[in-house]
Amino acid sequence: DRLVGYDAAGGVWFDRPAGDGHPDFGPAARGLAAAGDRLYGVDVANARLLGYDAGSGVLRQRLGTAGTGPGSFLAPLDVDVLGDGRRVVADFGNRRLALFDGDGNPVARWPLPDRPVAVARGADDSVLALLADDTVFVLDRRGTPMARFGGFGRGAGELRMASDMAVGPDGRVWVTDRGNRRVAIFAPGGAEATATAGSPPPTSTPTTLREVVDVA
Repeated sequence: DRLVGYDAAGGVWFDRPAGDGHPDFGPAARGLAAAGDRLYGVDVANARLLGYDAGSGVLRQRLGTAGTGPGSFLAPLDVDVLGDGRRVVADFGNRRLALFDGDGNPVARWPLPDRPVAVARGADDSVLALLADDTVFVLDRRGTPMARFGGFGRGAGELRMASDMAVGPDGRVWVTDRGNRRVAIFAPGGAEATATAGSPPPTSTPTTLREVVDVA
């Protein structure tokens, strides 16, 4: 129930309890994203996008209300920031991504084929959404569907109850494959490898990115 900042050596430079200066940030808080001197997080219970001073943890911005319209959320679960400053929120309850500009104004709502549990910025400001059906849905910077991969299962290229995602500087997509107790790593060229605690280095296994035709 705390927002904690660490320096490069692991030392604590701020530690703020929930309710002290930012009462929304507590047990209902979800994923953080850093952008310049700001940190952004989402509050799933109160349906808000929150902005914090990255140097002190002080709450600077509170956006959104519970609902289905522009600037509203239903159970937001994650947030990331694009290169042009837009903030992308995984709006789980509304089955969409909600986008805000650098000033906090709602600018777009992108429908998805399933409910998003996590979101990450990809190459060229593409957006990747990890969906509740254990697939990863890829859109370009304008919201046009590009690809979809993953799927429920135990095999190579499959996920079970995946819960989080990140994109590395080399373009590889790292997914927390919770149900399979592993990290699944998808390569930009269509290869997938898995890493499990205590296992040897992973080897790549071919998998295919499936093109998206219809998001309805």
